[in-house]
Amino acid sequence: MSPLANGFVLTPVCEVPHLELPGSIVSLNSVPQRFRFLDGDTFLDENMLRIVEYSAMSLSDIQYAAVSYPWRDLQMPPNDTPPEGSFGVEGAKHADPISIDVLRTVCLAARIYGVSLVWIDRLCILQNNRDDKNWQIQRMFEVYASCSVCLVVPGGLVRLAGLAETTTWADRAWTLQEAVAPSGEQKLNCVFGFSHESYGDFLEEQCNMMGLNEKFADFLRRSKQNPLQHTVEPAKSAMCTLSKLFHLMWGCTGAFKFHQPGLQEWEYHTRFPVRIVHTPSARLLQRAMDLGGMHLWRAAYARSSSRPVDMIFSIMGLFNVSLPVAQFRSTDRTRATIKLLQKLMANRRPATWLYIAPDMAPSPELSTLPVMPETSESGRAYVHAKERTIMASDAIQSEGLWKAEGAPVGRVDDSGYFTFWARGAPVVQNSGPLFDGPRHEDIHRLLASKN
Repeated sequence: MSPLANGFVLTPVCEVPHLELPGSIVSLNSVPQRFRFLDGDTFLDENMLRIVEYSAMSLSDIQYAAVSYPWRDLQMPPNDTPPEGSFGVEGAKHADPISIDVLRTVCLAARIYGVSLVWIDRLCILQNNRDDKNWQIQRMFEVYASCSVCLVVPGGLVRLAGLAETTTWADRAWTLQEAVAPSGEQKLNCVFGFSHESYGDFLEEQCNMMGLNEKFADFLRRSKQNPLQHTVEPAKSAMCTLSKLFHLMWGCTGAFKFHQPGLQEWEYHTRFPVRIVHTPSARLLQRAMDLGGMHLWRAAYARSSSRPVDMIFSIMGLFNVSLPVAQFRSTDRTRATIKLLQKLMANRRPATWLYIAPDMAPSPELSTLPVMPETSESGRAYVHAKERTIMASDAIQSEGLWKAEGAPVGRVDDSGYFTFWARGAPVVQNSGPLFDGPRHEDIHRLLASKN
């Protein structure tokens, strides 16, 4: 046991030498309903995978890094394996294997921020114990809100994603909470593979490969949006804040259109040199991080999960709600949604979900919400719109932003019907010429003067 300055102890519950890790299935000998961490210093300095159990029930007095990643995403090239091998975890054999190389990079990135303990759900949750899983899910918001730094590994744990590789990280349900819960943009950092000598070399390669003109390449080279904030491993990996990455990706889209006119709209996302996060998803996430409220709902609706109920469990903490996880089945998305809405109304929170995408077709289960995206385990979220299937992030982005100020408060019954009380005005459909009367802003002033 290792005593900490706060009086609590860290107890090892798993120890495996690196030489025994490749091809193995790791299991934990731990008591359910405890916080656990990977000991990064031991992993780096002693070549030992050590998982330790934390004796406290709160995370407020311990320093650690939390890792955000998709369970399944980028794979190794055919007939190739990670240099140091990989391993699995008991109870999570359906997930991608964990590369020892990626785990080493994560521990080094955490060390840059002065922390040695690392929280990774795959290693720190008893994957074959339902009681522990439910306990951890109810505390997932606390895990990411309390961390010293959150390390985003967009490509998953098989291998690091390069800046020019597309990933599904921003399309997965749980990563919304993992990105929003940490307070302060300096706490949220993206770890990526980078083997070029400089960012300029990377840009030159990508611009040539994508057939982009020299003016745009020169603009990017002179831009201050360089994502190489920290070198984690020379000629192998680097790191930058997620906000810097987002500002680079969608902040330079206007310049891309100016210097490279004539492309299809989707090409401005798929041919931009840095595309490690899907740009429409990045926009939705940045608004959710900056503004909250309605934008949390919009970002959540553009995501998917292998378990439908996780679409609600993954956002409840963002609304300061805790649902009894054990009382829901994996397919209980609709019932969990109703319970979340009921909690929000009981807490007198405004019904901002009404403004997610009012022009989209309503859900047949809950008519005050848009039709729910189809969920998938290894892909993005999709919705059926106008006789075609499109990405949910594109469908949400195509909707105009509605102002949610003054959203009503009411009650939601067990069938999902929303009842509220507010001032109303009769409206009739006019099939004739457009009414040439006072503008919307003038009507607001008139009503305000009469109240």
